[in-house]
This record gives sequence, C-alpha cells and structure tokens, in this order.
Amino acid sequence: MQPHKSRYWLNANPDDPEEFRRQSAAVCELYERAEQLAEQGIHVVGTDEKTGIQALERLYPDIPMGPGRVQGREFEYVRHGTLCLIANLEIWCGHVIAPSVGPSRAEADFAAHVEQTVGTDPLAGWVFVVDNLDTHQSESLVLYVPERSPSPHPVRVHAEALLVAEPDRDLVRHPVSETATTFELRLGRRVEGEGAGVHRVL
Repeated sequence: MQPHKSRYWLNANPDDPEEFRRQSAAVCELYERAEQLAEQGIHVVGTDEKTGIQALERLYPDIPMGPGRVQGREFEYVRHGTLCLIANLEIWCGHVIAPSVGPSRAEADFAAHVEQTVGTDPLAGWVFVVDNLDTHQSESLVLYVPERSPSPHPVRVHAEALLVAEPDRDLVRHPVSETATTFELRLGRRVEGEGAGVHRVL
C-alpha cells in the first residue's frame, strides 16, 4: 500500500447517460482503429491544453554533479509569467507531434495549432479528438476546413461540428449559430466503415 499517493478522478455525471455511452464508444472504437487508419494515411490524434505552466528562471546556474555530490539547483527564481501547452498525442504510436507553446489558449491559438499540425503532413487525413471547450467549436475552425480542400482526406476539427454527407457533396455547418455559413467541401474517400447521412465530427 502507498497511502501517500492519490490520483485525480473526474465523475462524468452526464445529462444524457445514453448519449454519453454512445460518444464514449465512438471514441474508443476510433482509438482501436487508429493504427489501421494510419496505414490508410489518416492521423488520429488526441489534442488538449495544459494551462498555467510557470515559466521560471533560476537566479543562478545549476552546480554540476560530481563524485559523491548530486546536482545543485538554486532555490531562488525569477517569474516570467505562465504559458499554455497545446499538444497532440498520435494515438496508434503514442508520439507527441507538433506541440504549440504560447501565452494563451484563445480561439486563434487553437485554430493556428490545428493548421500547424495539419501542415506536418498536408496530404494526409486528420481526426482531432478533443473535449467541448469553446475554442474547439469555433468559427475559425469551420472556416479553415474548406481552405484545406481539395484534399484527398477529410480534416475533422472538433466534437460539435456536423459533417453532412450527401451523394455528391459534403457540407460543414457550424453548431453555434443557425445563421452560420454552410461550406461545400470536395472531400475524397471516406474513412472505411462510415456511411452516408449526418456524422458528428470527432
């Protein structure tokens, strides 16, 4: 036993347990298929932010370790504010790719991060698995998707946009406003296993 150790736990407490189970199952299934999708040229990444990282500078340099002596680190430090890390975990292999570090996590920051990430493999498909933070559901992301077209694969940018599949075209509608512009996308082949109809973008 190690009673001095603990681990944070978040109770989901969903408003709609059945919808929560459906969404959880969809994400788990996507994770299971991540390696197969990678072989098809489609990246599946889990993306999140780590905020409030203190940027500290030690007042004096470290003292190197030596025989019988551990490294010495200065206790006093200078504060340089805080930073936000936005990172992507490539699900199938566990690698962190294209991280962003900056002073904030505003809408423009996350949209730029997605664009930067896609730029590492611009001809590939990308699936971003994110939470429901407002910046993950922004108009900037919906505007970015048609700019990516024509692409051989779709880019899926957040959990609440709707990809409406029709026989000869795909539409992306922004969920926040009923008056938001609808964009026509000329996407290539679909991810195997998905049919026509309305798909909730992960």
